[in-house]
Amino acid sequence: MRNVVWFLVIALAIVHFDIWFWDDKTLLFGFLPIGLAFHASFSMACGLVWFLAVTFAWPKEIEAWADANEPPPTPATEGGMPLQQAAGMATDPFSGEEDSL
Repeated sequence: MRNVVWFLVIALAIVHFDIWFWDDKTLLFGFLPIGLAFHASFSMACGLVWFLAVTFAWPKEIEAWADANEPPPTPATEGGMPLQQAAGMATDPFSGEEDSL
């Protein structure tokens, strides 16, 4: 199903560049320009494809990670200098010395 969703996304991207309704003066229902009707239909189709993507092609690993109740990794816990210390230090690019702000 994931491949079908990707195909639909690419198809919608191609169809979005509509050049066939630019000069068409046809009115639907006597008041709605056909270009506007096309874009309204296109928007609804995009919403449907997004629904399909979330329902059938959403990565299960993300849901499993979210349900595990583990805190997300942050730059301060992934190694290197803690953010509080890095925020208070500045390095002179020419001398390489660290100056306190």
